[in-house]
Amino acid sequence: MNVKRILVMLVCFLPMIGAAQQFKPGKFRLKGDLTGYKSRPAQISVTIFKPGGGFIFDSTEIINQKFVYEREMDQPAVMVFAIRLKSLSENARGQGGAFDYLPVFAIPSDNTVKLKDSVLITSSIVGPAANPTATYNRLTNMLDSCNRIAFRVLEAEKRSGTVSEDRSRFVNDSVGNIPDNYYRQFVEKNPASPVATYALLQYAGRPVWTPRKNLQPDSVASLLKLLPADLKELTAIKALSENLIVARKTMKGNPVMDFTLPDTAGTLVSLSQFKGKYVLLDFWASWCVPCRKENPLIVKLYNKYKDKGFTVVSVSMDKAEARNAWLEAIQKDGLADWTHMCDVKGFAGEAASMYYIKSIPTNFLIGPDGKFINRNLYGEALGKALDKIFAAGTQP
Repeated sequence: MNVKRILVMLVCFLPMIGAAQQFKPGKFRLKGDLTGYKSRPAQISVTIFKPGGGFIFDSTEIINQKFVYEREMDQPAVMVFAIRLKSLSENARGQGGAFDYLPVFAIPSDNTVKLKDSVLITSSIVGPAANPTATYNRLTNMLDSCNRIAFRVLEAEKRSGTVSEDRSRFVNDSVGNIPDNYYRQFVEKNPASPVATYALLQYAGRPVWTPRKNLQPDSVASLLKLLPADLKELTAIKALSENLIVARKTMKGNPVMDFTLPDTAGTLVSLSQFKGKYVLLDFWASWCVPCRKENPLIVKLYNKYKDKGFTVVSVSMDKAEARNAWLEAIQKDGLADWTHMCDVKGFAGEAASMYYIKSIPTNFLIGPDGKFINRNLYGEALGKALDKIFAAGTQP
């Protein structure tokens, strides 16, 4: 089975859809008459998917089977309006699930819900948000279909006999590349659609920051240039532009950006002091649950390679008032054997701004020559990277 050919065809024949709509900040308004809805719900929950990542949870009351939801918007966003079902048997598609829902690609405008089949899931939007919503739904539905086909190909490949590790990795990577290629092609063919901002941010989040992939800031930047002026002014798109600057600076082979911060004793320490060692520069915080979950592995790898030229430099995003929590976390997690610095201004601090740290954990692997090797290596990926370095006898 020619897996590569099948997966390429899945992407090449995807229909591209969209329409130009100039974006202007303003109020998004959605109203609906749910008379005829299958039950009498009291509330609609609203989940807003923030461009670039994160969520906002909101809600609006349903009074006399009618509702109005309003929100000021400075950039388009996906909103999911949902009604909690009393029982799984009420699910509109009969597939189980606790919610009846309606996704909307929201732009500032007045819109209404056109109820169909007495449920939200088959209903539609009437108004200026109707076109981008339909575009968004077709985009995501097509991608879901392609992923299902791709995973069937993957399963068929596995059933065909013994699959080597390299072959398995190739197939997995090919499946993983479908969203990348799909989002990229959508932006190329529909740059003026507000949905292009969603596709671009989704695309940028994978090839630029996904650990197993190489950084591709130039590829993302080429798509960004296609957007019209109004979309380039959106907050999330501006942030992406800044993000790409740092992505270029932190690509493999580039020199690290030096900074100086106080350690746990208040002594000023510079990153450049660790030149000559392999360094894991780890941005974290005492309150960060994923960071704390990574700590046992970092301790294990530190102990494994500390005598071979490896060390860790941890930079905490804990603010000044959380100093005790920071110090307690270091002790509790067994991290006291390496250097800890604290950027007391948090994400607005010197180091966080320099490295464009917007979320944690974020880490960088640095070579003894003071140049970047890789970034965002977690779990198995970090262990494999260090095993490869030291097995090759490349330690300083």
